Amino acid sequence: SGFYKVRIGFRWNIFEARLDRAKFYCPQAAAYRTFSASIYTYRVLTRGTYGNPKIKRQENFSQMVLQYPENKLLPCQPIAVARLVNCEDYINANTCDQTEFSNTLTWESSTDIACRKDIKSYNVYASFTRDGEYQLLASHVKDTFLLDTGLSSYARCYKVAAIDALGQVSLMSASVCNDNCPYYQLPNVFTPNTDGFNDFFTARFKQLDTSAEIPCPRFAKAIDFKVFNRWGKEVYRYSSETNEGIRLAWDGNDSSGSPLSTGVYYYAAEVTFNMLDPEEQNKRFTGWVHLVR
Repeated sequence: SGFYKVRIGFRWNIFEARLDRAKFYCPQAAAYRTFSASIYTYRVLTRGTYGNPKIKRQENFSQMVLQYPENKLLPCQPIAVARLVNCEDYINANTCDQTEFSNTLTWESSTDIACRKDIKSYNVYASFTRDGEYQLLASHVKDTFLLDTGLSSYARCYKVAAIDALGQVSLMSASVCNDNCPYYQLPNVFTPNTDGFNDFFTARFKQLDTSAEIPCPRFAKAIDFKVFNRWGKEVYRYSSETNEGIRLAWDGNDSSGSPLSTGVYYYAAEVTFNMLDPEEQNKRFTGWVHLVR
């Protein structure tokens, strides 16, 4: 019939209430014959009196409860989305000295009918590599979004798993990743004359014609820099492996500290970036620079 009859009685401190009968309605019960993943909807109809003949019999429905029958279904696998950083906007913004980053992750439930949809919370997992081990970042998250803060860069991957009313954990979602925005540019002229304007050959410099500052380098973590004269002889080298920090600041002297003469020199810079994609981690920058004293 789609419902069941029970009798319920209880006493309150102020007055007595009696429930003549209660009905449990299960509108979707017939669906179970077709789909094992169907969810049942229950509510209770109560009828009763307050013992006062002047008050007619009362009827009231309870709230609706959704429930699955016992089965081996797992909760639906979430679909996760990471809010990607806009690299063009980021590089052109005033963020040269930014040292702390954050990622925003959102997700939604699958539309697959062959899984449980009585989701109560979510577990979020994170990894600093695409194929690395994903560690639990946050458990029993009630919302469908997470702000991951206090990061040293944007480069991070995430997966989400759902937890149903029985405490069962779904399969993890497909991984979603945010990555950094690499940038590195070197000038074609510098003037090591101690006038306070472009005295060093560096990736953080100003244009001579407009004094506008070029976007600063982003997410470089290692550099190997060499300078050659017109005959191909190496005259200067800087490596972040043997020096403190990765900020290149060539002062126009050779490796022994002697000033080089005005002229055109060839440079080659091998820069390693903090990137998830291995193909984007290593870049080579070459060109000619005019040293003017």
